[in-house]
Amino acid sequence: MKRPLTKIQWQPFHRLVSPGLTIIAVVTLIAIIFAQEFLSWQSEVERHEQSLLQVARSFSQHVDDTIDQSTLALADLRSEIDDEYGTSAIKDKLNAMMRAQVAASHRLGSLIFINAQGDLVASSAPHPPANVNFADRDYFRLHRDNIQQGTVIGLPITDRLTGKAGFTLSRRYERLGRGSFAGVISATVPLAYLESFLGSFDIGQEGTLLLMRADGIALMRNPHRQDVLGKDMSGYGLFTRQLKERTVGTYHYLSQTDGRERIAAFVKSPQTGMVVLVSASQDETLSRWIGNARGRWMSLGIAVLLVCYASWRSLRQSRLRLQRERDVTAREAEFRSLAEASADVIQRLDENGIRHYVSPAGERMYGKPAADLIGTCITEGLSADDASRVEDVLRRLRAGASTDTVLVGRVNGQGEKIWVEASFTRTSIPGESQRFSVVVVTRDVTRHKVSHDQLDTLAHTDALTGLANRRALEMRLAKAVEDLNSGEACLALLMIDADRFKHYNDRYGHIAGDRCLEAIAAVIRAAASRSGDVAARYGGEEIVVLLPGATLENARVVAERIRAAVQDLGVEHQDNQPWGKVTVSIGVASLSARALEVPTKLVEEADKALYQAKSLGRNTIVMSEAHS
Repeated sequence: MKRPLTKIQWQPFHRLVSPGLTIIAVVTLIAIIFAQEFLSWQSEVERHEQSLLQVARSFSQHVDDTIDQSTLALADLRSEIDDEYGTSAIKDKLNAMMRAQVAASHRLGSLIFINAQGDLVASSAPHPPANVNFADRDYFRLHRDNIQQGTVIGLPITDRLTGKAGFTLSRRYERLGRGSFAGVISATVPLAYLESFLGSFDIGQEGTLLLMRADGIALMRNPHRQDVLGKDMSGYGLFTRQLKERTVGTYHYLSQTDGRERIAAFVKSPQTGMVVLVSASQDETLSRWIGNARGRWMSLGIAVLLVCYASWRSLRQSRLRLQRERDVTAREAEFRSLAEASADVIQRLDENGIRHYVSPAGERMYGKPAADLIGTCITEGLSADDASRVEDVLRRLRAGASTDTVLVGRVNGQGEKIWVEASFTRTSIPGESQRFSVVVVTRDVTRHKVSHDQLDTLAHTDALTGLANRRALEMRLAKAVEDLNSGEACLALLMIDADRFKHYNDRYGHIAGDRCLEAIAAVIRAAASRSGDVAARYGGEEIVVLLPGATLENARVVAERIRAAVQDLGVEHQDNQPWGKVTVSIGVASLSARALEVPTKLVEEADKALYQAKSLGRNTIVMSEAHS
């Protein structure tokens, strides 16, 4: 039997621990801690970047929706002017229509129609100023001197009817069939409305938001800066560098306005070209992390000083070395207990994902004592997809990657579904160059994940009907096309339009029109009930239903169900004869062959079929089969 180690045997071994080794150990510890601090700082910065990007996306979508609604209002006015031009009642009818549109939407500040000389013909103002002329407005001169059929986003102005700041959306008006300039139709979007929407987001006390046109002209700044409105920003780095490479992203820059380092996120709308820039002060957003880090650094500095002092003392008092080793051991145990008290779960795995150590926090997350988890695989309890993602991370680490991160869902000890972020770090095993271990730090990010999903849902949902918006439809249609070209049997699309809906709005008002659209949307949502079906508001009163895997006959059945259900609603519509209630016309198109331009072709075929349904008397269905 071997004799136990005595003090005489221990002391010569202890002298091998030289001051040089102590210094190396301290330096290595500091390096590891600073590396962890750097990773923590990067994670905090990325979190703020993603938060700002979500705000930018949501605000950009809201601006697009506002411009869409204003554009529809201008189109309605243009149709009304064509119908009433030259009649004695045109001014009264236009005034009433404009006031109803502005009253029905907070997005509109005012509506006006001015003649070819710039004089006010009709407006949404109850008491417009007398003899007011708009010939000095930039948008009036632009439309007068240029033939443009589209809507033009103008410069920031002070609305002469309301006295409030905003920017204009205007269209050139030409006499039907003559092609000559006959005036301008203009809508004003109030900045106060957009600022109130921004108030639902937290971008910090020093955060800013800029709304700019595609050419760099600033339309809005929050907090308000009058000297910024109308300023050309095209020479700034956002336009000269960032937007030349991508339309959505984040970057850091030094503000020329206040001299602060800022974190920024930007989105350029593919629909309107409007650019949204949301920025936050780096000092403000990272102040909490920096405050916590200073405490940790101070503790680290004190710990390093204590270790150095202990090493210096050990050189002078060799007779106390054994006691000092015991003190160091006790200190390390204390450090370990503090580390294991962390809310984050710390695990050590082998290269195959088998647990060799789990901190006590694992019991709260996994619902088992930490000791029971030793020897189990980290993928246990995960869904097949999440387990596959974790296996991919382990394969990358085996291939030589040093770190990786994955987000997975699991059930915690209370039986609740949570989302966790696991950061994997590959660490070498001393003396074994071919093997390695993995340190995993896991934290609960359920609240952040839920907030992210809610913002994402908001960005892809139509606010009035609760259906998907046009942007979401385009994404789902593109995915359906990929499936079709990858072997999916067929694809069908329904184009649905409320019959004589303009007359419904004229008679019953836009608020009633909105309620009618909501009721129609509810019927369509119930009819398109399969998991892959998508119902989306396409524009105005048009709603599109995408039916992946549906044949033309399947689509006809769904369309008839929708048509009959809308008619059965019994919503009164005296201008929709002979029925006297709200009805819909539906165009149906399907595709079973491959084609590179399927999305455009399928929508065009459904739209043609809808037009034929309208021509056949409405409240009917017309089907069309597209071919590549």
